[in-house]
Amino acid sequence: MTVSGEVTKPVITSIFPSSGRVGTQVTITGENFGSTQGNSTVTFNGVDAGSADSWSDTEIKIKVPLGAKTGSVVVTVCGQASNNDKTFTVKDCFFADLDCDGDVDIVDIQLVAGRWGAECDNPEPQFPDYVPEYDIDQDCDIDIMDIQKVATHYGETEPFEPNVVVDSSGVIPAAQISIEPPSQKLMASETNIVKVKIENVTNLGAFEFTLRYDNKIVQISQAADVQLGDFLGSTKRTMAIAGSKMADEQSSFSYGAYSYGEADGPNGGGILVHIPLTAVGVGHTAIELVNVQLADTAGNPIPVSTISGTVSTTPNYGDVSGDGEVTAYDAALVLRRVIGMIEPDDANFPYLTLENADVTGDNTISALDAALILQYSANKIDQFPVEGQSSSPMRNPLSTVTKVSIADIRVKLGERVIVPIKLENAHNALALKLTLNYDSRVLKFVRMSDSEKRNNRRSVLSQEFNQRGVLLHGDGIRSVNIALATATKIFQGEIIHLEFEVLTKPALHKSHLELIDVYLNEGVTPQLKHGLVTILPNQTALLQNYPNPFNPETWIPFQLSDSTEVSISIYSTSGRLVRNIELGRKEGGFYTSRSDAAYWNGRNQIGEKVGSGVYFYTLNAGDFQAVRKLLVVK
Repeated sequence: MTVSGEVTKPVITSIFPSSGRVGTQVTITGENFGSTQGNSTVTFNGVDAGSADSWSDTEIKIKVPLGAKTGSVVVTVCGQASNNDKTFTVKDCFFADLDCDGDVDIVDIQLVAGRWGAECDNPEPQFPDYVPEYDIDQDCDIDIMDIQKVATHYGETEPFEPNVVVDSSGVIPAAQISIEPPSQKLMASETNIVKVKIENVTNLGAFEFTLRYDNKIVQISQAADVQLGDFLGSTKRTMAIAGSKMADEQSSFSYGAYSYGEADGPNGGGILVHIPLTAVGVGHTAIELVNVQLADTAGNPIPVSTISGTVSTTPNYGDVSGDGEVTAYDAALVLRRVIGMIEPDDANFPYLTLENADVTGDNTISALDAALILQYSANKIDQFPVEGQSSSPMRNPLSTVTKVSIADIRVKLGERVIVPIKLENAHNALALKLTLNYDSRVLKFVRMSDSEKRNNRRSVLSQEFNQRGVLLHGDGIRSVNIALATATKIFQGEIIHLEFEVLTKPALHKSHLELIDVYLNEGVTPQLKHGLVTILPNQTALLQNYPNPFNPETWIPFQLSDSTEVSISIYSTSGRLVRNIELGRKEGGFYTSRSDAAYWNGRNQIGEKVGSGVYFYTLNAGDFQAVRKLLVVK
């Protein structure tokens, strides 16, 4: 710059960094430097630094020259020298001797490798801090190129000029990196090795890449499981890992390695890395190679092309426990899921999914799925229907008169009762699922047993839970969920026994046994016959009529311990028979409600209304007889 024909003296305001080794790039800021370098110079304690990396009127980027010593930095423009009060301290080391101990050794290599992946404009915590001195090629990224440029001078003890980067594109053929095998299939939870393979390379010194994939389909459990292949060190050079890291919530994995030593790098092809991939979901994902860089032993880039791969994952049909085998335990877990003992999203059973459990392929989890798993574990089938088994069990192989039934049962207070569930005409059934509702105000569920003990390939489960306010019977209704599966065929007749205890003081004297949600195999609904438990009193008794006093009608309750002929006789206080009510033969039970009790309309045998007063009524039940009195008021 000139003022009135005179050149304005350049001014240095700052130097960054203010210390470093030979080869360090220094940024000089100030004014009046001119727009281009031209014949202008920068000296470090009198040693000319040569051509600058960049030059503007206010900023110069230039490297510390070989032979520079600690002292003033001066910018000279058109013969005018800048102020000399800005100094640079030259560390007693040379290019690649990063720890300034007089030689390039493994420590220097590791200093750069320890910053692998650092970027000058990426301060995110998963990346190491960026150190400008370690960015050898000054591209704002510490990568394998920087590591290899230091590694190529391993063992040097004398100062030297930094290598000039050679653009090899178009000069040598591009190497090729690919995924081996290019496509593969994994079962759920299965782990397999993916190899990163290189071909057509010359003098390989270092490499790095990033692998991208869908982490909902496959994952690398941890970076430590990844193993460096033998190819990089196949010429007896020492090889080392620059670094490895997961990113993007485990949907990408970056890896780098380098080598050092006197021998040339390997030529040709081989395996660079072994990467274990584990199937964590079902589907398809690309295994994509991105950000691939190769360097020769001198740190020069090697052109490269990439071929990505794919992985498809399929369910591990039948293995809902995740132990790699299909066993009767897997069938038991499926049955527990069917009857609600295991919730769909239970974290304790991560492999009990629709994909693994639905071996029939109908998009549901059923007792038939459990039966087929049992068949597979017993070697009765070697493939599931969902896998294309041609001889799979039919969905509806049953007779139209297939029936599931419960008999009516009578039991006394406080006793236990066995309720059998009977199956008829179900000769091709492998599985059964049902729900039995009962009244907990009358009965208490005790346990369930499989009536066919001899078949050790069967699996039966039950669960009791409350359904208050949901079912038609109102409050007190509880349910027993039952699922049964067999590897052969379900035994005909009484297949299940349910044991209940009758309450000593029940609120009611009957409990309906209602069958709901019943299906055989997969969705086949049989005919149903519901049952009834009637509570028998421990003794026959005549109870007080109601209302009492009354006009004109009343009900006379009673209870029978056994079935018998029953009649009610009404007498006047003088002993004259007023009315005889024949009830016929009655089963044992409680006859206490208006619909069951004996009814008297207050008339005599010929239909005349009786007068007010006290009367006696008797219960005649077989050998039993009892007398009570009642009062008619008009």
